[in-house]
Amino acid sequence: MPRRVKVQGDLFHGSVPVGAVYVGRAAPGLRQSPFRNQHRVGKPCRECGGEVHTLREALDLFEEDFLGDETLLTRARAELAGWDLACWCRLPEPGEPDLCHAALMLGPVNEPRPRAVYPPGPKPYGWPVPCHVPAADVTVQGGLL
Repeated sequence: MPRRVKVQGDLFHGSVPVGAVYVGRAAPGLRQSPFRNQHRVGKPCRECGGEVHTLREALDLFEEDFLGDETLLTRARAELAGWDLACWCRLPEPGEPDLCHAALMLGPVNEPRPRAVYPPGPKPYGWPVPCHVPAADVTVQGGLL
């Protein structure tokens, strides 16, 4: 199950744990992620005209931006599903909530998506046609499929 992990090292020598994808801002040796939280905590926010956000405000704004941008969410599902997400935020103690944008992304990125269901009638081009041949009637030569 994918989880949120912390970048190892310090700001100038950060490394992403094996099996994780970095989703933070640019740092020495780490490229800026398109999935970073653009709303800063405790510093003037470039996205909000210099407003200074609390952690909760920055997370709420990120969640609104992320879930409200279908293109970004689709890209995140394609690129991040199944991977651990790495960020600089400290990991929570047992029982504490994980207050990090990467933790907020895990659910939407990895949630199962329903298959397209089409109404009765003509099906779209390429629609899979079910095979109704019982497995016992299929002969395989050479023993390999």
